[in-house]
Amino acid sequence: MSKAAVLDASALLCLLNGEQGSERVLEALPRAVIGAANLAEVVSKLRERGLSV
Repeated sequence: MSKAAVLDASALLCLLNGEQGSERVLEALPRAVIGAANLAEVVSKLRERGLSV
Protein backbone atom coordinates (compact mmCIF):
# COMPACT_ATOMS: atom_id res chain seq x y z
CA MET A 1 0.00 0.00 0.00
CA SER A 2 1.41 3.38 -0.95
CA LYS A 3 1.39 6.29 1.45
CA ALA A 4 -1.09 9.11 1.04
CA ALA A 5 0.11 12.39 -0.37
CA VAL A 6 -1.13 15.44 1.51
CA LEU A 7 -1.93 18.34 -0.81
CA ASP A 8 -2.08 21.97 0.15
CA ALA A 9 -4.04 24.63 -1.72
CA SER A 10 -1.07 25.79 -3.77
CA ALA A 11 -0.40 22.28 -5.08
CA LEU A 12 -3.97 21.78 -6.21
CA LEU A 13 -4.13 25.25 -7.76
CA CYS A 14 -0.84 24.52 -9.55
CA LEU A 15 -2.45 21.46 -11.11
CA LEU A 16 -5.68 23.24 -12.02
CA ASN A 17 -3.75 26.11 -13.60
CA GLY A 18 -1.34 23.85 -15.50
CA GLU A 19 1.67 25.48 -13.87
CA GLN A 20 5.19 24.15 -13.63
CA GLY A 21 5.28 21.18 -11.28
CA SER A 22 1.70 20.14 -12.02
CA GLU A 23 2.97 16.81 -13.36
CA ARG A 24 4.18 15.87 -9.89
CA VAL A 25 0.81 16.75 -8.38
CA LEU A 26 -0.97 14.73 -11.07
CA GLU A 27 1.19 11.68 -10.26
CA ALA A 28 0.29 11.95 -6.56
CA LEU A 29 -3.42 12.63 -7.13
CA PRO A 30 -4.69 9.01 -6.97
CA ARG A 31 -3.39 8.69 -3.40
CA ALA A 32 -3.87 12.31 -2.35
CA VAL A 33 -5.84 13.85 0.48
CA ILE A 34 -6.51 17.52 1.20
CA GLY A 35 -7.67 19.19 4.38
CA ALA A 36 -10.92 21.12 4.60
CA ALA A 37 -9.19 24.49 5.06
CA ASN A 38 -7.01 23.96 1.99
CA LEU A 39 -9.96 22.79 -0.07
CA ALA A 40 -11.94 25.85 1.03
CA GLU A 41 -9.07 28.07 -0.11
CA VAL A 42 -9.04 26.39 -3.54
CA VAL A 43 -12.81 26.81 -3.91
CA SER A 44 -12.52 30.45 -2.83
CA LYS A 45 -9.82 31.16 -5.43
CA LEU A 46 -11.83 29.46 -8.16
CA ARG A 47 -14.94 31.43 -7.19
CA GLU A 48 -12.91 34.67 -7.39
CA ARG A 49 -12.09 33.70 -10.98
CA GLY A 50 -15.76 33.29 -11.81
CA LEU A 51 -16.30 29.54 -11.61
CA SER A 52 -19.77 28.60 -10.44
CA VAL A 53 -20.42 26.34 -7.49
